[in-house]
Amino acid sequence: MLLDRAARHLYAHLGSRYRFAWPLLQVPAALFVACGAIAMIASYYDPEPRQVALMLGAATSFTAIGVSLAMRAQSRSFAELMAWRESRDPSPEATREAWVTATNLTVRSFRANSLRVNAIATVPTIVLALIALELPWYEGFVLALAAFPAAA
Repeated sequence: MLLDRAARHLYAHLGSRYRFAWPLLQVPAALFVACGAIAMIASYYDPEPRQVALMLGAATSFTAIGVSLAMRAQSRSFAELMAWRESRDPSPEATREAWVTATNLTVRSFRANSLRVNAIATVPTIVLALIALELPWYEGFVLALAAFPAAA
C-alpha cells in the first residue's frame, strides 16, 4: 500500500524520469519477500548468525539481479509509455496503446519473466544455503519447496 502511494506520487511528479525511480520501488518489495523466505527457512534449521547472513546476502543479491533483469526486459515498453506521456498531442491509437501497456505491463512482465526471475533468485540462493547449513544436496528440494510460496 505504501509503495503504491509512493509510486503514484513519483509518477505524477517525475514525468519521464520515473523510469529511474520505478526500480527503487519494485526491488525493495521483492527483497522483503526474499528475506521472509530466508526467515522461514532459518526457523526450521536453527542456523548460526553467519549462516543467516550468507543466506540473506545471497537471497537479496540474486533477487535484486533477477528483478532488475525482468525490468530491463520491459524497458522498451516502459520507454514507449513515457514517450506517450511526454507527447503534447498523442493520437487516439497511441493513447490506446499506452493504456494497454500501462494496465498490462506488470502482468506481462510477470508472465514473460517469472521462471527466469525465480530461477535467478532461488537456485543460487538454495545452493549457497546448502553450503552454509552444511546440508546434503537432496535437501535442496526441501529448500526449494520452502521457497516456492515466496517465489510464486
